[in-house]
Amino acid sequence: MYALVLVIGTLIDKIGRGPALAGGLFVMAISCAGLIWATSVPTTALLLFGLGIGWNLSFVAATAQLADATLPAERGKLLGLSDLLSGLVRRGAGALLGGVALDVLGVTAARARRDRRSRSRRPSSSPASGPRPEPAA
Repeated sequence: MYALVLVIGTLIDKIGRGPALAGGLFVMAISCAGLIWATSVPTTALLLFGLGIGWNLSFVAATAQLADATLPAERGKLLGLSDLLSGLVRRGAGALLGGVALDVLGVTAARARRDRRSRSRRPSSSPASGPRPEPAA
């Protein structure tokens, strides 16, 4: 995510913080919307790359705007507070949305997903090896 920060930072300085922030959010929205309909690995990879570029544009532009709006003595505190609030909101939203998803989809959906994963991890038995013995109780 941070590999292109130097290039993106220069771009943001040229086009301005506001347009870069809006452009980054737009690229993220398009990439997220496209992921709904992505059916191939290359398409998914391209959309995830777009999501990363959009995140990079918006994050660096927003951080630059915060840094521009503060005095050097208060900059670290403001950026630290911004990161703290961002993390708390993400975790809180994840917990709330997880509860809503559980309520709407139910435990059956979670079990079905778990069962699909466990089936894909089990080694398949070949016909020559015969049936598997039952585990001892």
